[in-house]
Amino acid sequence: MNISSDKLKEFTVLFEEFINSYPDTPKGIKHINSYSQQRESGRRNYQAILEAKEAGEDITDRVLFQLLPYKDTKNNRKLGAWIHIAPATIHNVKTWFENMRWTQPEDWSKVATIIFNFVSACIKNKDTLSINCQDFDRSTFSKGLQAGFITPILNALKPNDFILINNKS
Repeated sequence: MNISSDKLKEFTVLFEEFINSYPDTPKGIKHINSYSQQRESGRRNYQAILEAKEAGEDITDRVLFQLLPYKDTKNNRKLGAWIHIAPATIHNVKTWFENMRWTQPEDWSKVATIIFNFVSACIKNKDTLSINCQDFDRSTFSKGLQAGFITPILNALKPNDFILINNKS
């Protein structure tokens, strides 16, 4: 990627403004502290899903609502969704994707399986990320699932290996 010197200067000015005006404020401190809380919640969610899978249970809804990051709303809390400061969705992912015709109702278990398998493969060996991404992208069941959906759980499980990437970043 080639960034012009004007854009680099603009970024530097904005970043310095951010550093000097946000992280040490009460809102900034709350924002920063939320990451460790949400990572812990993501790790608990993943472990519970792993145990349920090993016990032969259907993990579809757990994967869709507890590994994907949701906005903090009353309905999402009622769903038991993983609330995250960098949400990929505001509403029920099933309703959204079905309305967009990206997923059919009968395919949710396949969608959940590719999400779970992708996350599991990435955290087992970060060096296979490129191959895992290519496999994930080739699947017809990954339609609509962009980086903002997946990087929060990868970051929660292995924050030193995976950065959080979304539109907010």
